[in-house]
Amino acid sequence: MRALSIGELALEAITGAWSAKVIGVTSGGVFVIASARRVLFLTYSPFHSPSTVNLERALVDLRQNEIGAKVELGGGRIHLPDSGLLVDLDGAAIWKAEPVKALSEEQVSGIRLRLDRSSLAAAEQKGAQGLAPVLHWLIGRGTAELTGDVTEKVLRGLEKLRVAISAGRVDDCLIAAGLIVGHGRGLTPAADDCLAGVLLALNRWKSTVLQNLDLAALNGGILELARAKTTTLSSTIIEAATLGQGDERILCVLDGIMTGEWDEVDAIQDLVRMGHSSGVDTLVGISLVLTA
Repeated sequence: MRALSIGELALEAITGAWSAKVIGVTSGGVFVIASARRVLFLTYSPFHSPSTVNLERALVDLRQNEIGAKVELGGGRIHLPDSGLLVDLDGAAIWKAEPVKALSEEQVSGIRLRLDRSSLAAAEQKGAQGLAPVLHWLIGRGTAELTGDVTEKVLRGLEKLRVAISAGRVDDCLIAAGLIVGHGRGLTPAADDCLAGVLLALNRWKSTVLQNLDLAALNGGILELARAKTTTLSSTIIEAATLGQGDERILCVLDGIMTGEWDEVDAIQDLVRMGHSSGVDTLVGISLVLTA
C-alpha cells in the first residue's frame, strides 16, 4: 500500500522511528500513538491534517488492525506486523497548510458578517451536539442552552477565556482553560477541540487578531495542560494549532471567514461532518477569539 501524503507532525514521528502502537480503529482509519506523545491517523480519506497519513485507496480493510498492535515506523515505511499491513512512504507528498496573507480593509470589514453567517449555519446543522449551542451566545444571537456537553462550568470557562483574551491576560486564560480542558466524550473531548480552535485562530491569524497577548506563553501553558489532563490525540491537535496548523476542513472555514475566499456552503458542510462534533466545537473556539 502506498501513502499519498504525510502531515508534518506525522512525518517527524515516522522519520524519528518513534515506538508506536495502535490505539483506535474506526471506519475512517487507524489511530497510532507514537512515543506516548503524538497520535497519527492512517486513512483513505482525502482530507489532510498535520498528523494524518493519507493512503492510496486499496482493498485492504483497515479495521482488521487490533488495538494494542505494534507499529513499526521508519525506513521509509509504516509496518503493522500483526496484520501484515505495510505502507510505502516513497514519493508521498509532505502536506502543510499554506501561510496566510495580509488582509485588505474590505476583507477585514467583512469578517464579522462571515463569522455570524457561518456560526448560525453550523449551529442549525448540528443542533444540540457538542458545543454547538454556544455559537448563538458567542455571536450575540441568544443564550446558550445547557444541554449535552454544554454545562454551567463550560460556559463559565468560555466566558472567562474570552474576557482574558480580550484583556491580554495569559494567566487568566490558563485558569479558564484549566476549567474546561478534557471536558466531553471520546478521543477528542469537545472542550479540547474548542481550545484548539482558540489557539489555531490566534496563531494562524495573529497579525490580524492578536493585540497584546503573550502567545508563546499561552501556547506552552495550554499544551502543558492538555498533555497532563486529556487525551494524546487532543494534545496532538492542540500542538498543531500552536503552529497555526490544523485539519484542512477547519482551515478552510477559518481562512474563509477571514478572507471571504471560499465555497462557504461546502466548507461548512465538511466542517460539521467532522467526527461527532469536533468540527463545530473547533468553530466555537474560533468564534470565541473573533468575538473577544
